[in-house]
This record gives sequence, C-alpha cells and structure tokens, in this order.
Amino acid sequence: MQTNYWLQPDIVLVAAIEDRILQNALEQVGWQVQRASSLAEAIAHVRRPPSALLIDTTHERASVEAMLLTAGWDAVPVIWLYHTDSGECAMPCVRWPGEVEAVIRTVKMVLSRPQPASNAILLIEDDTPTRLMIRRALESEGWDVIEAGDGAAGKTIWLSAKPALVILDLILPDGDGLDLLHHVRQTMTTPVVVVTAKPLHHDELSVLTNIGATVLQKGRYRRSDLIAVVRALAK
Repeated sequence: MQTNYWLQPDIVLVAAIEDRILQNALEQVGWQVQRASSLAEAIAHVRRPPSALLIDTTHERASVEAMLLTAGWDAVPVIWLYHTDSGECAMPCVRWPGEVEAVIRTVKMVLSRPQPASNAILLIEDDTPTRLMIRRALESEGWDVIEAGDGAAGKTIWLSAKPALVILDLILPDGDGLDLLHHVRQTMTTPVVVVTAKPLHHDELSVLTNIGATVLQKGRYRRSDLIAVVRALAK
C-alpha cells in the first residue's frame, strides 16, 4: 500500500495532551508543525527528518533514541514535554501543559528561526498513472515530491509549502489549470512546468510563455526532457 506523505514540517509534535493548542501556538510563530499520534507514525509519513521533535515524557527515552537512530533521525534535536515534576527530564525540556511562551522560547533556543521554504516539487495531476510515473522519475533524481490530485488541493499546498517548482496539468477535475496558474501568479513566481495532453493553440502557448511556464506535451516528451527542464528551473 502506498504511503500518504505529509507536507514536510519544521517540527513534529507527539503529545497526548492539548497537542492541537500547542500546534496552533507554534504555527503562529511561523513554524510548520505536524502532529502525530506516535513517533512511528511520524517516521512513516515524513519523507525527511524535521528540524525538531517535541515529544512528551510518557515515551521511554531509550526507545525514542533507538527509533530515531534506526530511521536516520538521530541528528534531530529532541525537546521533551513533561507534565509532572517527578522523574528525570532529558535536556532540553519544558513543561506542557504549561506556558505556551516557555515552549516557544525553548524551541527558539534549539532553532534560531523557522526553516526556509520547502525545496520539494509540487505535482498537480489527476491522472494516477501519470502522477506515479512523474513522481518516480523525479524521486530517482533525488527530488522530494508533493502530490495533489485536483486544483483546490494544489492551490492550498502551493501557497503554504512554497515549493521550488510546480508541475501542472491544465485539465483538472475541478477547474482549469491555467486559471489556477493565473491566480497564484498574482503573489508567487514559482517556476512552472505545464505537462498536458490538451492541444494548445498558438495564442494559448503565448499566454503560457508570457506567464512564465514551460510546456511539455504528454506523449511528446521523454523522461530525460522532463528531468532536464526540472534541473534548469528548480535551482
């Protein structure tokens, strides 16, 4: 079964109490936070190690460290959340539930500032075989790929994740990809590669060129063509 990956977070939060409140507070500062019910769930759904892990002391320290080492997350700073004064607290640690400001100060001590925008590629394509083919080609070259199956999801991810490049189909189940591109172009200059089966007239090609999109026609480009374009644009 294919794993549904999450957006790449700055912080993974594994806490049993008031985790949503803490997530909202951290995100107001500017960090991208992903809550998880367990460390195993986080490791399974996040492609790359986050910048920090917040986890409560109900988890055994030795077990957490062993899982991080096995997953290749051993370099991830761990901030322990404790809600009683008893027991040994690994450093750094902070009380939660408690003062939100204290948690934020502790995170800032570990991370000087929120991480820069994602370097992933966003793939907006509703055809599953095409999406799988493109994703595998990009991942084989070392790129991280975020997928969206329609325009609404693609727009949300585009604006929030700020990908390095977007690969966009023009024919989407909930609208026209060109309309989506026009809308996002009002605020973002992300490089765009349009991969479409739609026959494009000269005026349509001119519009796409003027808006800063590179066009590849489905069935007419090779894998090497796609990789070459991505390498040139996603710098």
